[in-house]
Amino acid sequence: GFSGGRMQAFEGGMQTLARTLAAGLDVWHGCQVTQVTKTAQGVSVTLISDGASETISADYCVIATDGKDLQQLYGHALTPRQNCFLSALIYMPLKMITFQTARRPATDALIIQVLEASDPDVCIIMLDHQFCFDRAPAGKGAISFLGMFDWQMRMADRSDSECIADARARVRRYLPMLDDSEDAVQITPWPRGALIGPVGFVRQLAEFVADIDAGSRVLYAGDYLSQTCVNTAVATGN
Repeated sequence: GFSGGRMQAFEGGMQTLARTLAAGLDVWHGCQVTQVTKTAQGVSVTLISDGASETISADYCVIATDGKDLQQLYGHALTPRQNCFLSALIYMPLKMITFQTARRPATDALIIQVLEASDPDVCIIMLDHQFCFDRAPAGKGAISFLGMFDWQMRMADRSDSECIADARARVRRYLPMLDDSEDAVQITPWPRGALIGPVGFVRQLAEFVADIDAGSRVLYAGDYLSQTCVNTAVATGN
C-alpha cells in the first residue's frame, strides 16, 4: 500500500478465477490425491475417488498446496535440502469470523487496523462490503475479524460459539452498530492457516527454490513464504 499498490478484487468474487481456469478443463471434486510421480511420459497421479484408488496420467501436474501436503505427495522426488525445509515449516491454525449485518457501518473505511495498545489480540477488522460492489447485498454489510497469533493459539481448541463471542465483543468496540444489526455469522477455520517464518527463513526458501528442476513436469504453486492469503480471500469472497 505504501509503495502505490492497489487492492484488487474480481467482480463476482475470488471464485471467478478458478471458474474461468476450469471452463476448458475436466474438473473432479472430492478426490483425495495420495501421490504424484514423474514417469518417462509425464506424470502419474494416484488418487482415491468414491472410495476406490486409481491412477491417472497427465503431461504436467501443478501441486497447489501448503508445504506439508507437498512433502506428503511428492517428498520422494525432492532433494534432501527441500525436504528439510518443508519438514521445518511451522504453521499456525487460523480462524476468521465474518458477521453479516442488516445495514452497513457509517464509514468508508476498507479496514480497521487496531493499535496494539488498544487491543493486542486484534490483527485486522475488514469491511468486506467495501472490497467490491457485489460482495454483499445492497445496503447490507459484511465484517470479518482476524486475531493475532496469541488469540489464534488460544482459540485453536475452543468451540465455534466461544470464538464468535470473543470476536464479536472485540469488533463491537470499534463498530457498535453490530449490536443491533447482526443478521448472521460464519467462522472459517484452517488447521494450517498462516506460516511462521523464523530468522533465516527467506534464505532457506531461496535454497528450496534453487533446488527446483526447471525442466520438471511437476510444478509447485503453494505459498511457503508468509501466509496463505488465498484462503482468507476466498472466505471473504463467499
